[in-house]
Amino acid sequence: MFIVIILSLLLTSCTTINVDNPSNLYPTDVLSSYSFNTINNIIDNGFSPGYYYIKENPTLGFYWPFYIYIPRAYIASENIKLMVIPNNTGERDNNFSNVILSREGVNWLPYIQLIPLFPRFEKPEMNEGLSPHYLSSGTFITRRIEQRNIDRQLVSMIDYVKNEFRINSININSKINMWGYSGSAFFISRFIILHPELVNAAAFGGHYWTMLPLEKYKNLKLYYNIGIYNLSKLTGTSFNEEAYRRIKQFIYMGTADNPIGPIFYSLDRLIPEDERDNYYNRFENLFGTTSESLFDSFSEALIDYNYITVKKYLNLNHSQTNNMAKTDVLAFFILNSEN
Repeated sequence: MFIVIILSLLLTSCTTINVDNPSNLYPTDVLSSYSFNTINNIIDNGFSPGYYYIKENPTLGFYWPFYIYIPRAYIASENIKLMVIPNNTGERDNNFSNVILSREGVNWLPYIQLIPLFPRFEKPEMNEGLSPHYLSSGTFITRRIEQRNIDRQLVSMIDYVKNEFRINSININSKINMWGYSGSAFFISRFIILHPELVNAAAFGGHYWTMLPLEKYKNLKLYYNIGIYNLSKLTGTSFNEEAYRRIKQFIYMGTADNPIGPIFYSLDRLIPEDERDNYYNRFENLFGTTSESLFDSFSEALIDYNYITVKKYLNLNHSQTNNMAKTDVLAFFILNSEN
């Protein structure tokens, strides 16, 4: 069982990796053709299509850089609708330059896009469960300031962008939309639990588990990253169910998809010892072990949430699903974007 294989890695002793502040990670050859931008550059350029590289600013609360991407399909409107797309390089790699080079904006979504550049470490299960790219539980307990509270760092990026536009008398919606696929979908499912008041609509897929807004399901305690049983203790954030229920969500997968993903990174250290031995067997008995059974299980658990739509694409694999879903995702945002 792939879950058992993943979990066995968690039982080994942890080592640490050295990751300096991002300022020291920029290789000269990668950034030689880059210039650091500001929101004023975007405005002065008349919102010209392209990538605008915004440097990290610890004083403002974010230790990692991000892109603002203006797609060729961008349509100016009275209010800017900001789309946040968590970065997803597709590969685990301790070389941060590959994250910088990934440039993951999408032209088929006609919105201004904020793409945070968070690292995706090679072996997060062996490094304090640190996987900022997935918003794993390790990011809430690490002592490394640049890796800590990645969710709040993204909030700081969003606030910076909003404030800069407003200073220039440009209207921007108070709430964001979010789209992500595969690893980015894990990030979104967790971020909207932590900060539901910031999100208007979210579409995400190509993963096999959406973090549930539940403390327990059929008497099984749902620890982070599975659910919110220990959310407040771990993150210092109380779950705002009222705000969560207002988020419009579109969650999707292909039935031939079989991604191996990070549900359980650093979960062992969060489960009391007297529950740990039997916990994973109970989880598998309740939710299943295949990607499709896991998807069906969380879909059933979310059935009482009126604004959540789930969809399966029959016989499509990981890459096929992403391509097939584009029309549905775009229609979802057109229907559910704020005015």
